[in-house]
Order: sequence, then C-alpha cells, then structure tokens
Amino acid sequence: MKQKEKAENLAKCYYPVKLRWKILQQIEIGILNDHTACEKYGISLILIRKWRRQHYKRHLQTYVTSQPMKRKQSQAEKIKALEKQLKETQKALEEEKLKSRAYEIMIEVAEKELNIPVRKKSGPKQ
Repeated sequence: MKQKEKAENLAKCYYPVKLRWKILQQIEIGILNDHTACEKYGISLILIRKWRRQHYKRHLQTYVTSQPMKRKQSQAEKIKALEKQLKETQKALEEEKLKSRAYEIMIEVAEKELNIPVRKKSGPKQ
C-alpha cells in the first residue's frame, strides 16, 4: 500500500519535458537502467515506464502519419522504374529474336549454297 501511495505522489509531481527525455535518453543509451534512474532522480519505476510509453507513442504516431505519403510516392516511383525496365527488356528480347533469325538464315544459306553441314544431326550417330 505504501508503494502505491508513493507512486501516486510522485506521479503528481511535475518534471520538465527536457528532464524526462534526458532520463529516457540515458536509459536507452545504457548509462542508466530503470532502477538506478529511480534512485538517482527520486522517481518511481511506474513513472519512467509511463514516460517511455508516451515517448514511443509520439514517435510512432509521427512515423505512422508521415509514412503513407512517402510510401505512395515510392510505390509510384517503383512502378515507373519497373515499367522502364519492362520496356528495356522487351526491346532486348526483340533484338535477340532478330539476331536469332539472322543466324538461322545464315545457316540455311551456308547449307544450301556452300553445301556445308552446319546443324548437327539428331540421333545416335553424329
């Protein structure tokens, strides 16, 4: 019962925002842990946890509200990049098809006019 009363009394005390973030920063960095911060600054563990929740809620809220706009922009950019890549790939495919057809024609001409067997014969005897 006494610990609860102490926590309630300490929670009613006002601590400046700069001091709160300074304490939380020291805890996050590893200079202090929760219990040593309680002893050093004379605050309760409950209060530190409350500050931490508030701190993360604020940061999470700014992250959540700012990200969807950026995500939409990045998705549009990704779509444009993928469309560009698709066009380049299709162009390269057409070039390869033309090269393949040109090689086939060269082989056919060489086989007909020069009587050179270029293509391998399928089957067991080659």
